[in-house]
Amino acid sequence: QMTPIFSDLSSEHRDVLFLSVDIDNVRDVAQAYGISSLPTFKFFYGGREYQTVVGANRSGLEYGIESL
Repeated sequence: QMTPIFSDLSSEHRDVLFLSVDIDNVRDVAQAYGISSLPTFKFFYGGREYQTVVGANRSGLEYGIESL
């Protein structure tokens, strides 16, 4: 389960905006961003997508955050 990891990382990195989207409620968002597996994490900087992490991968999330 990634929820506690997501919460921990958002607490540790207060300068980064963390958002969660329930794709069951907004399927058009999942389709627009090509999300077909869960969990999927998208990183954006300056309004542009620059990295995607698919799966329960804490180290991938940490790398994405640190590379901002």
